[in-house]
Amino acid sequence: MRAIVDGQNISVPDRFLVVSGSVGIYYCDFEFDESWDGWDKTAVFEGSGETIDSIVVDGKAEVPWETMVDNGLMRVGVYGTQGAKRMPTVWSEKFVVRLGTPQGSIGTEPTPSVYAQILDVANTAKETADEALEKAETAQDSAKASAEDAEAWAIGQRNGQDVPQTDPTYQNNSKYWSDIAQVQAKESGYITADGTDGVLSFTIYNLDNIHFRDNNGSLEVVYG
Repeated sequence: MRAIVDGQNISVPDRFLVVSGSVGIYYCDFEFDESWDGWDKTAVFEGSGETIDSIVVDGKAEVPWETMVDNGLMRVGVYGTQGAKRMPTVWSEKFVVRLGTPQGSIGTEPTPSVYAQILDVANTAKETADEALEKAETAQDSAKASAEDAEAWAIGQRNGQDVPQTDPTYQNNSKYWSDIAQVQAKESGYITADGTDGVLSFTIYNLDNIHFRDNNGSLEVVYG
């Protein structure tokens, strides 16, 4: 169902099937011109001897089942509120409600008041906001965990503590391979040189694997 609202005029251009006894299946899509920008909008449906308000959310309002209990005619209008101001449309032309299959009592709750509908929309918005906040917190926790994993992969520490051997990152970080290099260097022997204050000095580690020999008047260091 579609309704076009131009200023305070409303029209229902499409012919559509409305069947009495229907509950919760019909919605009216409203197309408002720019004069309705900034207004809170409420649709009003009249039919089966009832006049029921239904708030417009994102350009759409549910058609109350009470206005389709019997076959006959139905019409729709809209009013807008903006502070103390109120702007109604005229009624639309009437359209036919066809007789539905007999089903006894409808057995459903009355359409909520406009106030209750507004509360429902507000609660839905709050639930959506809570879900968004929960997702943001989850993303934040994931980012923190990723940062900690990156630290573990890069330097072999997480929150200032060495990565344990049971951690998958244990053998894939700079600290691990640095430690391995130091162990291998000590096992095979190595020499460090220091030129502090213009004096060249050497420090030899693991003499068992380091030997010296004369090579045509030059001192040569041999490993192994």
